[in-house]
Amino acid sequence: HKVHQAPAEEKQKVSAEARAAARQMARAALAKRLEEISMHPGQSAVYDRILGNVQHEISQLRTVLQSVHASARERTWMRQQITGELDDSRLVEGLAGEKAVFKRRAEDPPPPGAPQQKPKRLHFALDVSASMYRFNGVDRRLERMTQLAVLVMEALQGFEHKYEYCMMGHSGDGLVSLVKFGQPPANRKERIQVLELLVAHSQYCMSGDSTLRAAQQSIQDVLATPGDDYFSFLVSDANLGQYNITPASLAGALAADKRVNAHAVLLCDNEDAQEFAENMPSGTAHVISEPSQLPLIFQRIFTSAVLKAKM
Repeated sequence: HKVHQAPAEEKQKVSAEARAAARQMARAALAKRLEEISMHPGQSAVYDRILGNVQHEISQLRTVLQSVHASARERTWMRQQITGELDDSRLVEGLAGEKAVFKRRAEDPPPPGAPQQKPKRLHFALDVSASMYRFNGVDRRLERMTQLAVLVMEALQGFEHKYEYCMMGHSGDGLVSLVKFGQPPANRKERIQVLELLVAHSQYCMSGDSTLRAAQQSIQDVLATPGDDYFSFLVSDANLGQYNITPASLAGALAADKRVNAHAVLLCDNEDAQEFAENMPSGTAHVISEPSQLPLIFQRIFTSAVLKAKM
């Protein structure tokens, strides 16, 4: 569809009543579109085209996902300590004058290759704002977002014992659930429906931004159930300055709980995105121009998480 962008000064002239009416019309159009979503040959052909663009990267990401080991620490007794609880097995040594006769609880990282007791939990918050649809004809940003979603869904298929994931969208209308934890799309039809919902929301939502809210909700959701490790990926088209979102405010939202490996993925390789990422804490923001770069980003993130677990 051809998209017409109204100047900012013209938008400011629109009355509150007209904005409310437009929002209501958009919601009605979205509801109608959601009722129409179903599998048909045209959709399958579109999915094949998107899949073909990231097929190689899916194989790469599956290799990365397969190689990741357990991270959860186990509480064990550390013996021969000089403080702590008296170790009954070293009473004789204590009588002989030794000082290291105590024990205390500590968390040890699992040994290399140890099996996971629980799946790692991954949360993806995808930008489905109005700007994604509006500027897709300029830089393919919404098309690239659908490729990223397909890459993630296809790569994680069959790894349910190691990974549990969910996807939600964020826009000016708030947050929308795309994939729920424990309910990954089971087949091509369901994956196509995820893409249809993603695109429809971007097409009919109102202008605005929920990036910080999405980051906060992502941290809460990923920690809702115990897991081997926790990862949050906030994906944005980097149109953040317009809504007064600073590197510091986004970094603060992502760092709300140190148990979560939280990262921002800026799907927009321009100077503004690069500058924004450079002002984020090291290793927490990643600028990519194409979803094909995602496997390398994942590899770095998972490697960093393993190193953190050993500290």
